[in-house]
Amino acid sequence: MKKTLLFALIAVIFFNACTKISTTELGTGLIPAVDGVNTFEEILDVTADNILDDSMRISKYNEQALGYISDPIFGSTLAIMNLELKPVYYPQGFEVRQDSLTLDSAVLVLKYIDVWGDSTLPISFDVYELADKLNWDSAYPNYYKFPHNTNTFPTTTKLSVDKTFDIRKFNDVDTSRLGSFIEASTNQIRIPLNAAFGNKLLHVFDTTLQNPTPNNAYASDSIFSERFHGFSIVPKTSANALLRVALQDTNTKLVLYYKYKQRTAGSNDTTSIRYFRPGLTAASANNIIRVRNGESSTTSALNSTPKDSLLYLQSNPGHHISIKIPGLENQSLSNRVVHRAELYMEQAPDINTGSSIDYFTPPNLFLTAWSKDSARRFHIPNDIAYSTSDGTVSNISSFGGYITYKNDNVSGKRIATYAFNISRYVQGIVTRKETAYDLNLFAPGYDYVYTAEKSSVFYPIYGEQLNPPGIGRVRLFGGSINHPNKMKLRIIYSKL
Repeated sequence: MKKTLLFALIAVIFFNACTKISTTELGTGLIPAVDGVNTFEEILDVTADNILDDSMRISKYNEQALGYISDPIFGSTLAIMNLELKPVYYPQGFEVRQDSLTLDSAVLVLKYIDVWGDSTLPISFDVYELADKLNWDSAYPNYYKFPHNTNTFPTTTKLSVDKTFDIRKFNDVDTSRLGSFIEASTNQIRIPLNAAFGNKLLHVFDTTLQNPTPNNAYASDSIFSERFHGFSIVPKTSANALLRVALQDTNTKLVLYYKYKQRTAGSNDTTSIRYFRPGLTAASANNIIRVRNGESSTTSALNSTPKDSLLYLQSNPGHHISIKIPGLENQSLSNRVVHRAELYMEQAPDINTGSSIDYFTPPNLFLTAWSKDSARRFHIPNDIAYSTSDGTVSNISSFGGYITYKNDNVSGKRIATYAFNISRYVQGIVTRKETAYDLNLFAPGYDYVYTAEKSSVFYPIYGEQLNPPGIGRVRLFGGSINHPNKMKLRIIYSKL
């Protein structure tokens, strides 16, 4: 008995004296079993509220989303890519004068990473010329408010040739003929552009290097941006998938295939290729438009009830969840040694929605504290460790938020589960009477969080994006539902 009391006293001294987290999480899995004598379990109820959050900025250095989704639970998503592709060097000219150039074809190429959604349905795109110039040094918000109350950038001429793609073949080696050219490629989306646009690049814009003029679109970067504002790639709504695209990859490019005649008598036509790429001064804007016409827009997500039984989370831009734990807020817990405090949540299975559960997969999640006074989210005290090199969260794996799966005993379906380790945060509330904050749950991509409630310092959550933009969604059981899988805070502790 004396040994037990001595252990408990040492543990209290340790938790009161040390809140700094080592980047080594050794021992976090060595939680003593609940035996009702030395260790106990307590379950605290939580309340949670759905809150819409459409605020997100996607940098040109992040992955882009492209496609259309129709989801019976979350509604529809239209993801449009707007981007500039520019000459590799200036002034740009061609091998001979423009009257000796002949267009073969022009192709817009995007680096394909993966697909989210139903890959068995075909997908197609319309490509337009942007009417307005984008700023190359800006990260645009995903939801635009322009004149005429539209949610997309204004466009002018349609540039693409109609073509339908089989998503399942984007990973295959494509050796299809592009005019007279055959170019083997893989992991590429190759959208053919019309001859009028190709000839504009080849003839209207061109004066050769031998005779550059101030009006030559290829004379400088600024002149080219004024003459051509870029592309808007708009998916057609017959598809049901979002494609993941790497904008900064070398395989994202505009390719101009052409021939030219040598001045030498009797010489044959020579084939050539010219590339336009997303360089440093090329702008982009990934426009992800959510229309919540599914279950999430007609039930919990938009009502005024602060205690929702079902919670809806989409990878940003999407919803976020406000969580309260009354048992912590009212400081009612007895002083104790907290071995583990785990905020646990489970997916509410998709019922009667066809096969959507097979391809509308869940996202990774992140949990922060929320300050009403400063109206900001910040890292949960005591439970986040920082990298000394870049300030990003270094213990994100042990803190929680990555998906684990289990077979649900109630529905018989395979469901996602999440668990967040907030043991040190709870210990601080219990033993040092520290503030119990509201919590904020969301599905970030590449996002930033403040380090503390009153700190002006903020860092990206992680070195890489936790979720690709717009990709991933999950419906969770809230805390205000009579269900064995409801959200809860589980505390394993020893008495003092």
